[in-house]
Amino acid sequence: LDAGFTGIYTAINIVVSIGVIVIVYLGDLNYVYGFAVAGIVMLLSAGLAFLATGVEVPNGSFASKSLSKRLLLVFLGVIFVCMFWAIYDFASPGMYSIGYSFESLEGNSLPVDIMTKGVPWISVLFGLILTIGLLFIRIRPLIKFGIGLLLGSFAFLWLLTIPEIPGSGHAVLFIIALLLLSMSEVLVAPTLYTVVTQNVNPKYLATVLAIAFVPIKILGYLFTFLSTQVFNGSGSSTFSTSLYTLELTISVLILGILGLLAIGLGLFQKTLGLSVNLSTN
Repeated sequence: LDAGFTGIYTAINIVVSIGVIVIVYLGDLNYVYGFAVAGIVMLLSAGLAFLATGVEVPNGSFASKSLSKRLLLVFLGVIFVCMFWAIYDFASPGMYSIGYSFESLEGNSLPVDIMTKGVPWISVLFGLILTIGLLFIRIRPLIKFGIGLLLGSFAFLWLLTIPEIPGSGHAVLFIIALLLLSMSEVLVAPTLYTVVTQNVNPKYLATVLAIAFVPIKILGYLFTFLSTQVFNGSGSSTFSTSLYTLELTISVLILGILGLLAIGLGLFQKTLGLSVNLSTN
């Protein structure tokens, strides 16, 4: 199940990356072509939903789990994903500023190119490797959450080593941080679907997933607003090393604590009374 959702998430990244290239190219030729192809593809994707009508969905093992355990596991999944994307949005403005500083200070566009164009493909490559690995290796979703959150924490910790005025050697550090962040995303994001699918009645799956993403979006917008205020202050676009360092430090601590918490819950779930079938299958 976890391998399936990771594969779907990777496929989405592939399609989005290719789609952006193709649609932009067609739009440059003639914007009518771009809109036409985009509309046709959207109609085809919407039509795929009708192919699933009439298919009987198995109840799975969720019925054997107590309601309180199922609610707790879904709640934990939403919290972990919610905080990951919130922290990601919180640190993004400063992270982009660091990336563009390489281009403006040294004319080195490689970090910016990787940040704007390469990250989706890095996620695709890691997603494919992880999807194949999960077919043979079972990892409890809570532990997978924890590993992903810790990788995100390490990514922001890595960014703390880059000074306000980066040198040529710091570009490698920035690229490594982006790699870690991409790996973190692929580990965390699809796992929410696994947890919800394993613990929610299939009849209400779409509704619960839609509701689960409401706090994720709200908290993401809130953290983006806070980051903008911290980064720009009273409307100034001047980069502040101390404030950005504070942002990264907060990000490292929050993701690190949540990652350790998730791994701890995954390792001791039987002791804590969470001995439900959480292993991927």
